[in-house]
Amino acid sequence: MPRQIDQNTYHEQFRAHAETALEKALDIRKFEIDLYWKRATYFWLLNGAAFVGYITAANNKPSHDDLLVMISCIGLVLSFAWYLVNRGSRQWQDNWESHVDMLEDCVTGPLYKTVLRAPETAGVMKRLLSGAGQFSVSKINIIVSAFAVVIWLILIIRAMIPLDAKIPLSYLLPLVVSLLAIITMLAWGKTSESDNIGLKATLRTTTISSVPPDITS
Repeated sequence: MPRQIDQNTYHEQFRAHAETALEKALDIRKFEIDLYWKRATYFWLLNGAAFVGYITAANNKPSHDDLLVMISCIGLVLSFAWYLVNRGSRQWQDNWESHVDMLEDCVTGPLYKTVLRAPETAGVMKRLLSGAGQFSVSKINIIVSAFAVVIWLILIIRAMIPLDAKIPLSYLLPLVVSLLAIITMLAWGKTSESDNIGLKATLRTTTISSVPPDITS
């Protein structure tokens, strides 16, 4: 089972190969950031397609109210998945950045932890429009994905406004399926510490067959 270790134990584990460990941590961190933006692009495209579909169906009302609900439910699930993926990506990015923080002192010195900032730009408007800001891009993306979830919830409610108290099955079914998908992501979508316990390992054997003797010689 996983066990918690202190800082001294951490450094003891990497003391003999801190330089290699730091290099790998930097590479994996870079890889995680690259994957983060690929995932973000993927969900942006899917959400954009869902919004286009919603607008198209909305322009053909009132005959496509059930389609509006269906598209809104699809957008809701996609946005919620995007929100969870953003948080999961952030967790792994933090993990590798913390490794870099811990390993770099005895290899390069506190290079990654030392932050150099230019003096603040004079003037409030100039600072707001062109100055640097201490904002986390990944945290902003998490907030945007949460905002998309709220927008899709509003669109679902908006699509149901013209209805009476009795909701047709064609409206209720996709909504229930969407909520079940969200509950499933929350219940089974987390990284588990026990996933790597009791793994089965197999080792492939690769050989080259011997060359048959040349009978003509």
